[in-house]
Amino acid sequence: MPGSAGQLTAAGAAAPPPALTRRAFGVAGALLPLARLLAPGAVGAAPPPAPAAVREFALVAREVDLELRPGTTVRAWTYNGTVPGPELRVTEGDQVRITLKNELPAATSAHWHGIDVPVAMDGVPGLTQQAVPPGGTFVYEFTATNVGTRWYHSHQDAEVQVPLGLFGPVIVEPKAPESVRYDREYTFILSEWDLDLTPAVATGDASLPAPRSDVPLSKQLDYDLFLVNGKATEALPPIAVASGQRVRLRLINAGNLIHTVRGRGRPIKVVATDGNPVPPGVALPDEAATLGPSERVDLELLGGDSGGWTFEADVEHQMASGMTAGLR
Repeated sequence: MPGSAGQLTAAGAAAPPPALTRRAFGVAGALLPLARLLAPGAVGAAPPPAPAAVREFALVAREVDLELRPGTTVRAWTYNGTVPGPELRVTEGDQVRITLKNELPAATSAHWHGIDVPVAMDGVPGLTQQAVPPGGTFVYEFTATNVGTRWYHSHQDAEVQVPLGLFGPVIVEPKAPESVRYDREYTFILSEWDLDLTPAVATGDASLPAPRSDVPLSKQLDYDLFLVNGKATEALPPIAVASGQRVRLRLINAGNLIHTVRGRGRPIKVVATDGNPVPPGVALPDEAATLGPSERVDLELLGGDSGGWTFEADVEHQMASGMTAGLR
């Protein structure tokens, strides 16, 4: 019967009922512009995500003469010849590639403290990788995550290699702009130095003298100097904080002791701990901040009209032995 279901057309196809034909055409007609809109390259289509930036760094672990303060020079183990090592600053989502070359007389590594990385990239010899031998290289690759103040350090014989200088900062900046803008930013790494700890001790060719403390502890060092960015007292350049400026000071404790620091003459406000922001209602002004070993604290400083104030350790002998920085 003409027009009935299942009828063959001249083209040999079964003709659907007229109502179904109109309905199908109506749906297809509505979807066709949408399909054209979403087609790759179509005008108005969402652009494909931009490829992640690749950030490459080179770290060379090597021994150098390091001046801690005028008249005091030591043999140090360093990344790229400085203590701390170079600041590695990346943006959230970056693909990070770091080539570590070992020019030390002992095996070493690099661990990315506070950053989630693949197990094979974590830098813990004997667990996640083989230690990088003298003359060897290793390439670390990971995606920059965990926005905030992080740091890197040797994880091979860390009780001697880190105190000899193998550490540095990693700053992971967020993709989205932060709600608070700072006029200036500084990174300070706190550490201690034992003048009896030498590279010969680290390689096993010499021994530390008997501890000078009354209650010796396992692997306890007797510290002579307390450092900020590898410098003591007058060797550390003052930082500039002009009147009305808002300054972020990133603190990293790379040492083995608890350090309390304060800004004498100006209140400070803790705005992040271990790289993680403190909720605004909790970030109250204070006079001091305390950091345990490996902890990080971000402080906010507001510049005032009065000059000559300092940022220093709260413990008298630590301050007198180097842990102080001038602000002007």
